Amino acid sequence: MTVNIGEAILAKNDHLAGHNRTWLAERGRAQMTGTGSCVFASFENREQALAALEGLPPGWRGFVARGLDRSPLQERLAAERSRGSGRI
Repeated sequence: MTVNIGEAILAKNDHLAGHNRTWLAERGRAQMTGTGSCVFASFENREQALAALEGLPPGWRGFVARGLDRSPLQERLAAERSRGSGRI
């Protein structure tokens, strides 16, 4: 797991950012993007994610997406390299 070193500073100095992260942390493992412009969370299953999405406060937008351990681009690059096609 990576750590966003600016998250604590932003949450302390920007009441809205701190509130948003706190709200989401009550429902899942919440984090902020590097700039704090977005909060996101991971959940044990899709049902938990959908429940959090249904409970969004007015004016918030959200979506549920499946996380990946490895980028599809990395998979494609590995396949191209193993074929020795010379193209990447």
